[in-house]
Amino acid sequence: MASGGIFKHSCKDFRRYDKHRCIKLTKRLQDHAPKLFCNEACASVIFWETDFVDTDFKIHTAISYETILQHLETPQEKAKEDPLCRFIFLQGKHSRAELLITEDMLTAILTHHQVIPRFLEFLIAFGKRERATEAKFGGFCCEMTLDDRPKHAHLLETGHFNQGFQLCYSLSSPEPSQKDARRPWSIRQTAVYHAFNIQTGRTTWIIVKGNDLIKTRITEQTSLLDPELSEALEAPYATFAASLLSHLLICDWSNEEWRWYTTDLESEMENMTSHTKTVDPESYQYTFAELQRSEHLFEKADEALTICTTNISVLGELNSFYTDHIGSASSEEPAIRECKHELGQFSRRVLSMVQDLYLQVARLQSLLRLLSGRKALLLSCLEYRNAQANTRLSQEAHFSAMRMERLTQQMNIVARRTEKETVTMRIITLVATFFLPGTFISSLMSTPIIDFKNDSKMAIFLGTYSPGAIRFFLLTTIPLMLFTFITWWISTIVVKLEGKREYFTDRQESTPNKAKV
Repeated sequence: MASGGIFKHSCKDFRRYDKHRCIKLTKRLQDHAPKLFCNEACASVIFWETDFVDTDFKIHTAISYETILQHLETPQEKAKEDPLCRFIFLQGKHSRAELLITEDMLTAILTHHQVIPRFLEFLIAFGKRERATEAKFGGFCCEMTLDDRPKHAHLLETGHFNQGFQLCYSLSSPEPSQKDARRPWSIRQTAVYHAFNIQTGRTTWIIVKGNDLIKTRITEQTSLLDPELSEALEAPYATFAASLLSHLLICDWSNEEWRWYTTDLESEMENMTSHTKTVDPESYQYTFAELQRSEHLFEKADEALTICTTNISVLGELNSFYTDHIGSASSEEPAIRECKHELGQFSRRVLSMVQDLYLQVARLQSLLRLLSGRKALLLSCLEYRNAQANTRLSQEAHFSAMRMERLTQQMNIVARRTEKETVTMRIITLVATFFLPGTFISSLMSTPIIDFKNDSKMAIFLGTYSPGAIRFFLLTTIPLMLFTFITWWISTIVVKLEGKREYFTDRQESTPNKAKV
């Protein structure tokens, strides 16, 4: 294959970028593609680059896959060299939206610049999501090629890959948010890829950020170049020193707001839980919502502590990479040897940021301890209030039981009186029933059936009577008495049967309800 042919073939086959460098990332990138990338109609990738032929950086916006290829295309007759300094900004409409780039555009950029695969892990943390679930994720990775024989000799033929190093890292920091007054802060990430060619001084940056804050700062910083330095900037050591300033700008961003974010957390804690130390639980109505807000604040402080610790680790590795690895391994390189002073300043600045973050870590640890104590105190207040409420309910239940007991006793007395009265009435009824035939007879005898005309002692035997009337009287009175007693007996049995039937019906209706309970 002709000179540069292998590299050109790789660029044309850019969709297999992750297979060229790392097969394991293929499925992961495909899984995140729907949330990570936008459609081509919304794509907007900003290139900010210069060759230092003049002092001005030029901006180029790629809005499609074709414009990306036109900007990165390598002609067959002559290898097209990358600019001396190139920034590529990948951003979204906001921090939780998909990136304004398609998958084809991204893989074309990554393949052209031969970006290390680890950068994809930092990039996957972005994209469309409801919550900032990846805010705690961070890390640092680097690859160095400082010997005379790079691993991929065919890339050396094109001048695209030479002695130098590549690194990538991810940092997170709080940023003020004006969209929601209840949430004045938002934790946001920045992923950075940087490549530097020690022999030519060419630098490549890929910066992924949900908004344009870092892009604005970098474009402002690089626009302040002195026109008299245009020739000096062509030297590798100058571009190396400028790359250190870009790193410091991003590192400053990762450190600048933690003090105020922690202060706001401390103020929120005091406003939310200070009353638990002084207010009597009897005079204040504690609620479960206060405990929920305390738990939410605890989680925010714990998240901040984790991110600060991660940032400390990333900044420490970045400083160690430049001071220990680059400073020692490339001490013979002019670009590094001329920048010893800048490396020292870079190291001191980064270490100062690390110390500031350690102070914030100490504050956050103290805040977590206070929050744990306040949560426990608030929970104790709630339990005390619940215990008091349970005591009052128990007392009310006791008083209700006593009232029910007195009412039951009174009902028992009434039932006994009713029972006695019922017995009395039954006796009276029985007597009345027994004398009812006699009453009927006396009424009947007052009729002309029997006529007693003499008042003498023998009148009862000498009275005038009708045998037919007597016979009629007996034939009607005796059956009527029998009918009366039989009717009473039957009515008693019917009442008892009706009572039993109602009892069994109520029992059957209550059985399914118990089963459901």
